[in-house]
Amino acid sequence: VYVVDEELSHGIWEVGYLPNEGDYIHVDASEPGPDGEEVVERHTMSLVVEDTPGVLQQVTSTFARRGYNIQSLAVGHSEEPGQSRISLVVPGTKSSVANLCKQLLKLVYVVKVQDLTDQPYVSRELMLIKCRCTVKQRREIIDLNRIFRSKICDISKSTMTIEIEGSLDKMAAFQKMLKPYEILEVSRTGRIALSRESGVDTKFLAERGTLGGSVGF
Repeated sequence: VYVVDEELSHGIWEVGYLPNEGDYIHVDASEPGPDGEEVVERHTMSLVVEDTPGVLQQVTSTFARRGYNIQSLAVGHSEEPGQSRISLVVPGTKSSVANLCKQLLKLVYVVKVQDLTDQPYVSRELMLIKCRCTVKQRREIIDLNRIFRSKICDISKSTMTIEIEGSLDKMAAFQKMLKPYEILEVSRTGRIALSRESGVDTKFLAERGTLGGSVGF
């Protein structure tokens, strides 16, 4: 049985993974705090670990002991032989996630820990989605594929399976557009992310309208 931090237990389960699904909430929702009050929000983290049996369990146990809900997890080989990169999305406050990073660095096989949330970074996910598709509806869905730059992986008399990669917003929008056709199955990878050495902040550019309608940058 894990002991959950009382200061973190409120809010971390209410922050959804999809856009606009509880993007953040106040730590003390009963009282409107002053400007700058910490909020519970999604944090994108990147860890580099040694390829050692049981290292993933050590990492996830550290999250569980502190009461975190891991919303997304992806693991793969990194640029260095013998090391892997773990990408995670977890809800929490800035200070609590900073403390979590310190705890993760204490693990023997953890080499590097980064919270990418407050710095420019690029992130991508992959989704396979199967929906109903009659012969008459094929042209409509093909047009959607062109707009979202997705790929048709399989097609039958009554269904179509599509592959799409990109940002979380892009895939959420695409899934919403396919709802009227009846979505049958969805399979998604976790979010993978790397910091932007160029320093380009896509969130800032999107707010200023510089990116226009681009959904794949």
